[in-house]
Amino acid sequence: MNLVLRPLTINDREAFFEGLSLFSDMDRDWYTFVWNEDMSYENHLKILDDECHGKNLKEGRVPSSMLYAFLDGKIVGRSSIRHELNEFLSTIGGHIGYAVATSYRKQGIATEILKQSLLYCKNELGLKKVLLTCDDDNVASYRTIEKNGGLLEDRYIATDGTVVKRRYWIKL
Repeated sequence: MNLVLRPLTINDREAFFEGLSLFSDMDRDWYTFVWNEDMSYENHLKILDDECHGKNLKEGRVPSSMLYAFLDGKIVGRSSIRHELNEFLSTIGGHIGYAVATSYRKQGIATEILKQSLLYCKNELGLKKVLLTCDDDNVASYRTIEKNGGLLEDRYIATDGTVVKRRYWIKL
């Protein structure tokens, strides 16, 4: 698979908006945390760069890298890599969150996105191990994590008792 996981550039404007339409059947956060209709693409890139460098972070955010998965020039997925963990990320969110457009699922793309995300964590961020979480009933996600070396540490039950998360560690 010739999938390339990387940050957006100024030249990716068209691919970004085409990718946004591929994710139209999901909540926008599955594709982007910061872009909205009132924002220019250039401003979007500036915010992503600031987040990567820990500048102008919103309350509760940590430095993070948003990488997009390009396959044949199309954005088919993304990975949000948190450079460090806060209390929320230590229990619920983890270091890496990834998503694949519905029409590209069940093709090994999530496994490849996570594999490349782990390399980024090791080579670019110098992390020694990373935490990944997923809903307990998300079989596709926990299989992806396990294929990439994830070892289940525990299951977390939210205070309201409704959400169970699997918590995995992967040594890099």
